[in-house]
Amino acid sequence: MPRKASSHQIDTTLKNILLHNLLGVDQQEVRDYLLGYNEDSIKRFLGNFDKLKNDSEQITNEAYQAYSQDVKLPFLKALKLFGLWRQEVNQNKLEMKLQEIADSLI
Repeated sequence: MPRKASSHQIDTTLKNILLHNLLGVDQQEVRDYLLGYNEDSIKRFLGNFDKLKNDSEQITNEAYQAYSQDVKLPFLKALKLFGLWRQEVNQNKLEMKLQEIADSLI
């Protein structure tokens, strides 16, 4: 009789599957995923992204900008709205962890 997989083994397997799936993804696919495949959101983002690119030659990563603008900022605003954000304590730890995750996706 086969042994039942532990919760840790299942989590590790899921993480490996997700990482494997991300390896072949291009920036536009990640951008569209982060924006919920919503055409209006994508058009709005691309308009803002083009403005940012024109203002600064350094901004070239659509996936990172989509994450920053449409995932990270709304998430942080929600944390603050519900009183779950302590600026002085959380900013450095959360900011570093979010940056680490974002960097791993790039």
